[in-house]
Amino acid sequence: MAKYEMRGGGFVTGDNAREILEAVRGSSFNPEGDLRAFLRELARRCKEYAGSEINTEDLDKALADLVRCGFLSRRD
Repeated sequence: MAKYEMRGGGFVTGDNAREILEAVRGSSFNPEGDLRAFLRELARRCKEYAGSEINTEDLDKALADLVRCGFLSRRD
């Protein structure tokens, strides 16, 4: 099981990208209607506030982008 620290505080865990991103969604004040909608909105906010590009079509790439841009940090 992987453990990630979120930039804004707190930790999420999961066995795969879907579980980790669902945990991020579950911790959000704005979880949207489903995971895809949440990722689109998260990507929009990342772009607007930090200029970061987050892939929303592939969950593994979305997770990798969130790590690359510093929104999540792997902690094992």
